[in-house]
Amino acid sequence: GGSFAGNVGMGGTLAVTGASTLSSSLAMTSNDPTITMTDSSGTNDIVTLQSTSGALIVTARDGNANGEIIFKGDTGSAVTEHMRINAIGAVTMPNQPAFLVKVGSTQTNIALNGYVTVVIGTEIFDVGGNFASNTFTAPVTGKYQLNATFYMLALDTGATFYEFAINTSNRKYSIDIDPNFSGDLTYYAINFNVLADMDASDTSTLTIYQSGGTQQTDVSANTTFSGYLVA
Repeated sequence: GGSFAGNVGMGGTLAVTGASTLSSSLAMTSNDPTITMTDSSGTNDIVTLQSTSGALIVTARDGNANGEIIFKGDTGSAVTEHMRINAIGAVTMPNQPAFLVKVGSTQTNIALNGYVTVVIGTEIFDVGGNFASNTFTAPVTGKYQLNATFYMLALDTGATFYEFAINTSNRKYSIDIDPNFSGDLTYYAINFNVLADMDASDTSTLTIYQSGGTQQTDVSANTTFSGYLVA
């Protein structure tokens, strides 16, 4: 162990067996430069890289004898995990925006000839807290996978058409059906998915439009809306 001041150049192998401080640059030049650090206990951190401002922390192993790599962020007051590559190579990102919500109770007799917003009453999960008032708000610019299951009750065969839509600030994605059935349907469900481009602060909602017919159709509590940031 010891202290190194100034630039340290290594043409061979530098062995450090205790605690050491390097106050400037470490230069390694060879055909196959390698840094090897061995934890004799097998459970302690092997490597921790941290900027002087604390903006990024990278830790290998983190107490797991099988080996893990953890990327963390430091706000100055708290350190939180941003991404983990575990021993089997699986990658988890605990702060990645994602949500799953559903209609809380049946939304009865939706209005005719106008766009009706699906009323969300139950949050199953909402990573980042980006869903509120029937609306998902994108926290960052990116591509978002959005999924909806419209579960309808008392679909009216007398309607001219129904439109089911996932709306975003950039555009609307929709599916229309002509309910030309032999009779009204007690149950009817549509699964709808889209990979949507969204800018930071863009919003997304679900809407239904019934053209004509009788005002009798309900939105079941089994209706769900989910999404997550892909890239």
